[in-house]
Amino acid sequence: KLERCYGILQNLTSGLSEKEAHDVLNNAVCKDKTHEEVSLGLLVAILTEPPEAERCIRDLTLITRDGLAIVLGHLNQLVLERYLKLQDTCRGQLLWLVRQFIRSNVAGIDNLCLSLLRHAAGGDTSPRNLYLVEALLDIFQ
Repeated sequence: KLERCYGILQNLTSGLSEKEAHDVLNNAVCKDKTHEEVSLGLLVAILTEPPEAERCIRDLTLITRDGLAIVLGHLNQLVLERYLKLQDTCRGQLLWLVRQFIRSNVAGIDNLCLSLLRHAAGGDTSPRNLYLVEALLDIFQ
């Protein structure tokens, strides 16, 4: 589903300037189903394309109509079910996104933080676990 949503986002915005892409996205999210698809497509872009993450999070916050509830719900599901299978780049982007959402005071981000804390294993000194713990401590400071 996320892959399909990312494809829809690419079809809408490929070859357009930033302003044109923003206008196209705003028009597209007027439709009920397209709002979810575009939001999830932007989420995939944030997690998989670090150079584009700033632009995508800006677009995501501008087009949201539900306080990012759809995005947070899918992120929470992703963390609970698939966090251990994510690539390191994607994990880093996920933690960056959590930091941005906390800075923006997004409602419901606390549930996502709790889900991430569940993956911080006590006594596990593997590099991936230490990275997660250090990143979460840095975010919560």
